[in-house]
Amino acid sequence: MIAHHFETDKDIVLYRSLCHATKNAVDGDNYAFWRAKFCEKYDVKHGTSNKQMRDKYRSRSYLLRRGLSYDFFRGHHSGEIRVAQMLKDLIIGE
Repeated sequence: MIAHHFETDKDIVLYRSLCHATKNAVDGDNYAFWRAKFCEKYDVKHGTSNKQMRDKYRSRSYLLRRGLSYDFFRGHHSGEIRVAQMLKDLIIGE
């Protein structure tokens, strides 16, 4: 319940890294916390597992943070391609 009150993903990561008990509390219950965080920001596709939602949440958060620092030129850089693919997935709803 504590992790649900954090405002940033960085706070969640820091809290999760305190000890094994907090890591287990955040990742336990079949990644239910990550499902809730994913549902706060994104639409959920039926049949997506909690682990897949956790992985997508982490990947999207990273790319959204990192993608803002790319100087998009022609879209051929691997980072530009990953950010563009993630944005496409968000628009389509995957």
